This record gives sequence, C-alpha cells and structure tokens, in this order.
Amino acid sequence: MAATQIQPLPPNPYSAVINLEQRQNAYSCCLDRTTSAAQIILARVLGYLIIEAPIQEGQAYLLVKQNKGSTPAPSENPSRPSLTEEASWFRCPVDESLTDHRTAKQLYLARDRFHCLGCGKMEFAYYRTLTPAEQAQVHDFVNTNASHIFPPPTNQDLDADRDLKTQYSAIVEAIVHNFSGISVLDKLDGSSIHRLSNILTLGLKAHKLFDDLQLWFEAVPLSASPTGCRPLLT
Repeated sequence: MAATQIQPLPPNPYSAVINLEQRQNAYSCCLDRTTSAAQIILARVLGYLIIEAPIQEGQAYLLVKQNKGSTPAPSENPSRPSLTEEASWFRCPVDESLTDHRTAKQLYLARDRFHCLGCGKMEFAYYRTLTPAEQAQVHDFVNTNASHIFPPPTNQDLDADRDLKTQYSAIVEAIVHNFSGISVLDKLDGSSIHRLSNILTLGLKAHKLFDDLQLWFEAVPLSASPTGCRPLLT
C-alpha cells in the first residue's frame, strides 16, 4: 500500500470544553501555522502530539514547551523532575549485551510480509528467492533495510561526561518519557534496541521520509491492513 496524503488537522477539539483554555490556545496556534508552507509539517506534528498524547502529563508537558517553558499549571505533579534533571539522569550509560541483528532482520521481514511498509513494494532479496512463476506476479520491488524508530545510538556507547551524542540521546529520552511515560532506555536496553516493536521494514526512500518526519503510521485493524498500520504523508 502506498502512503496517502494525510488530512489537515481536525477542528479544535477543546473549543467547547471548559477549563482547557491553555490547550485550546495551543492547538489553535498549530492550526494557524498550517497555512505556512515552511511550518506546516511542524504544526501538524505538534498538533497531533497534543491531541494524541497517551497520558495527561504528556499533554501538559507539550503545552509547557510550546509556551517556551512557562510554569506548569498547578494541577500538574509539582514533584515531577524538570527536563534538564531527567536528561541529566538519562545520560548514565546502560549495560550493553551482544546484539543479534541478523535474527531480528529475519523476524521483522517476516512480520511485515517481506514488503516495505511505506510503499507496499516487495523486498528485493526476498523477490529473488521466488520461482519465475511467482516473480511474474510481482509488479515492483525495492531494497529495504531495518528502520529503527529509536536508532542504536540512542542507548549505545554513552559517555555522560563528554559525548555530545550522549547529551542528545538524553534529551530525546527525557522528551519521550515526559510525553508518554515510557523509558526508552529501559525498554530498549542493549540488544533490545533491535526488538521488533522498534523496527520497521522500509525502502530507502521511505526510510528517508520517515527520518525527516514526512512519513508516519497510523494503527488500523488487521481487517483493514495485514500489517496493522497505514502509511501517511505529513
């Protein structure tokens, strides 16, 4: 299945809700910026992050960051550490174990039916294993690779004292933790970075779009898609 152009941000869901003025204003700001070609991607990403945040603290965190660090509402947990404090903690190196990337590759290719999740074309190496009669039924194919949602540098070779990559990884971890309550370092420690839930089968072009936040995926019932997701272009 080829990626489809996503619909614009939905109307402001907070307009008719009492006591959610901050969220209403933040989302309205995202809607306003979708009229700018230079800001439309960032505006859509932030808008959907606000309405799709899995936990209430995640929404509150996004609103605070959009307001450039203004003081959180009193209803938020006052003991929650700041982003700077969390980033500092997440810089601590994690124990690493031997990776088994080859096994992971076979598993995620089989899970994704040996097709690019972005364009729906068959993986070329798998195409070559087919019989001539089976190949005749294939319309197109692409070279694919393992596209990590959180790449290996997120939790490998971290040096808390001097490594800029470690500082960047720590900030990413803190942002994800604040937004979703999920610890990337705990879930993807060591070889777990190659767990299937962190890898997508993508062709080279689709991988580039995914890295540039121009391609994303929406969960759908298996009856709608055998992979359980639908590719969308930002």
